[in-house]
Amino acid sequence: MWGFMKIIMLALLGLSGCASKQIPFQKADTGFGYSVETKGVGNFLVKTNLPSELEQKSVEQYTARAVGEECLQQGFQYFDFTSPTKGVAEGFCFKENKRKALAVTFEAAGLIAIPPSFAVENLNQKSKTNLLVGDKLVKADDRVITSVSELKSLAFQHEQKGIASMNLEVLRQGKILKFTEPLADMVNGAHDFETLESLRKRYY
Repeated sequence: MWGFMKIIMLALLGLSGCASKQIPFQKADTGFGYSVETKGVGNFLVKTNLPSELEQKSVEQYTARAVGEECLQQGFQYFDFTSPTKGVAEGFCFKENKRKALAVTFEAAGLIAIPPSFAVENLNQKSKTNLLVGDKLVKADDRVITSVSELKSLAFQHEQKGIASMNLEVLRQGKILKFTEPLADMVNGAHDFETLESLRKRYY
C-alpha cells in the first residue's frame, strides 16, 4: 500500500503547481486555507477550504503540506495522511520512519469501482500473513471497508494502542473467512522533512 502512495506522492511533487501558487497556505477559519481538529497525539483531521475548480492533485499537495507542517510543529519528523475526501483528510505523525500496516496492495481497478472492491493483488513479501492473493477484503474490525484510507486509519489506531494485528473478514473462493491478521512494520513508510521542503519550495 505504501509503494502505491509513494508513487502518487512523487508524481504530485513533479507537477508545475502554477494554479496552486495563487492560493495562500495558511490556517484560517474563514476564507481559503485549512483548519486542524485534534483526534489524539500525533493524529488529527485536516479540513481544507479551497477553490472548487482546484484539481484533486493540488488538493492532495495542499493537504500533504498542512499535515507535514502540523506534525513538525508537534515535534514529529515523519508524517502520512489519507486521501482528502470532501475537503477532509486524516493526518498521522511518527517519531521514526516506520508505521504499522496490512502491507498489502489492492487491485487498482477495484479501488476506483463503485462500490470499491478490495481484492488483494500483492502481499509485498509479508513474512507472516493469513491472506492470499485474490482474497477480497469485506470487513476489518467488524467495519465494512469503503476506502484504503479507513484501513490506514485503523492501522494507526492499533499502533497507538500497541495492538499488532487486525481482525479481518475476507471472501475467498466463494466462502467468508474470519481471522486475525498480523500488522507489518513498514520501514520508510512515511513522508519526511525532505518531502515537506519540496512542497514548501514548489507550492503556495
